Amino acid sequence: MKLWKRPSDCVWTAPDFLRCKIPIANRHGLTEASAISLLQNTLGIRNAGLADFIEDLRILRDRGADNKEDIEVLYKSIELSIVGHESEVR
Repeated sequence: MKLWKRPSDCVWTAPDFLRCKIPIANRHGLTEASAISLLQNTLGIRNAGLADFIEDLRILRDRGADNKEDIEVLYKSIELSIVGHESEVR
């Protein structure tokens, strides 16, 4: 079992349904400011966002998944990610 993950495999926070990344904020109970700063600022671990939700849609597509609820939740998350950032998504 591989314990260490690359920063690119992780996000700080994410919805429970996210498949493509590992959310670490709650998983490890990190509360010290220095640890949070290291992970977020130095290693660049960010919150889950638009690209992650799109990656999850690709995962579902590649698996041939047809669970309408999973797909609907992802599209809703994409919509919420875009609100206020419409000019960036073109």
